[in-house]
Amino acid sequence: MKMRAPIVLAIVTAACISAAGAKPRLALLTPDNAALSIRYARGLERSLDAEFRVLDPDLATSAYASLTIENPFNQTVESAKSIGTIIGCDHFILVKAETSRRSSSDRPSYFEASAFIFLANARSGRLEKFLLATKQAETAAAAENALVTDADAIAGLIVSALRSAASVADTEYAMFDPDSKAMRPAMPYRRIKPEYTVTAFLYDVKATVDAEVSVDEKGTVRKIDIVRWAGFGLDEAVIDAVNKMNWRAGERNGKPLAMRVLLRYNFTKLDKDRPAASSPNEVSPRLAQVFSFRAQHARSLCVLVAPQLLYS
Repeated sequence: MKMRAPIVLAIVTAACISAAGAKPRLALLTPDNAALSIRYARGLERSLDAEFRVLDPDLATSAYASLTIENPFNQTVESAKSIGTIIGCDHFILVKAETSRRSSSDRPSYFEASAFIFLANARSGRLEKFLLATKQAETAAAAENALVTDADAIAGLIVSALRSAASVADTEYAMFDPDSKAMRPAMPYRRIKPEYTVTAFLYDVKATVDAEVSVDEKGTVRKIDIVRWAGFGLDEAVIDAVNKMNWRAGERNGKPLAMRVLLRYNFTKLDKDRPAASSPNEVSPRLAQVFSFRAQHARSLCVLVAPQLLYS
């Protein structure tokens, strides 16, 4: 009997060490089920298997299919968390790959294979990283083969992104009560439209970005959480615009109050003509400004964090 306590302690200790050293569980998903998307995802899987416990793709896909996600590449954090819960993973990657015929001033006609990679934290639902990979060639098959072959490079960026990801402690901010006559919401004095990025322009992206903004009692923005993400640089564009705004602090009974508000930005490309450049990397700074101005349509609503309450 006297020997059992050390044995049990040793077993518990070994189990804790094993759990602490376990690889993070990662799921790779291709919502569009396109052949190129699946090929690229398998290429990532081979490169990521050493760092993560990559879940069986068929099982992960089956679990994902049991959910109804309206737009998998423009999700809220809640829908992203539901994916993590149903699959049972720590992180998941959404992959979409496609091939387009391009042309430019120095190349009359060629093909570009592109992969859009959305790396999400399954626990928080946040988008950890958006990555874009492109390869050009004279034929579609050559461009696609080059894209898949280069998946190793993107896998390295994914590993780096997850290693550098840091959690930030939340601070308490009041929730606005629409039925309270004693409260006044935090509001920007002047709203600034975020840039519709060149990358979004080139790939005809239509998306909505929701940003939850924490404003302290002095009207200073303390934290910005993207609670519906879109990638293509649009999330960062929203954060940049919000940081440039001057805010009026929320109030309760005439006294300043730290508060959270929700800003919604709907991005839609207006100009149907594509720029002559073949990829975002080939767009000159001057052309980037022109294309961004011509394509920008960022309609915004200031939505307080309370059901059915909108401020236009």
